[in-house]
Amino acid sequence: WQTLSFNTLADMATGDKRIGVLKMDVDNLGLIFSLGLEPGTAAEGSQSRFRSISRISTVSRQLSFFFNGIVATACEEVFQSWIETSEWGKRVRRANTDVSNIFYTVFSGGDDLFVIGPWDRIIELAALIRSLFKDFTCHNPNVTISAGIFICKPKYPIALAAAKAEAALEQSKHKGKNRITVFGETAVWDYEDRDKSKAFETTLKQAY
Repeated sequence: WQTLSFNTLADMATGDKRIGVLKMDVDNLGLIFSLGLEPGTAAEGSQSRFRSISRISTVSRQLSFFFNGIVATACEEVFQSWIETSEWGKRVRRANTDVSNIFYTVFSGGDDLFVIGPWDRIIELAALIRSLFKDFTCHNPNVTISAGIFICKPKYPIALAAAKAEAALEQSKHKGKNRITVFGETAVWDYEDRDKSKAFETTLKQAY
């Protein structure tokens, strides 16, 4: 497996040669654990309680499974799309090089993640992860995920970039959660909600 520099990751992007730093985490996880597992009803028996150590542990394991396993699958899917659709990817395929991914997963586990990659593909990755998370939670409207992306030149100090991505994530949560912040703009995930996404869509068009 070939280790890629941030300069190379930036070159792999379409348009501006920049990297994207992505942070995501589950919204309201503390409330989900404390309030989401309600006591059982009378029909279920007075001793039945949903909020138990075993049930909380099961939810925690399922979230870990998503962030440890399914996120890696999402990275691979976007990588394959990059191979098939980008000029860089096509050259890599023709040359049969040992490039096997375009993302560095700094961490992914528990209920959050931190990933670095070409700026345009990091946006694609965030959208895919959110879609997979929505499917994983059976489209439960009370279990959502937020994201923050910071886009920068490859020589930008990564510690500062991580802090900027964290600030973007906090902006998403401050604006209502279940949102993504990129280019300083915050939008709801669902594209069909045009009124709320108008500013975000305009910013993306200007960037491309």
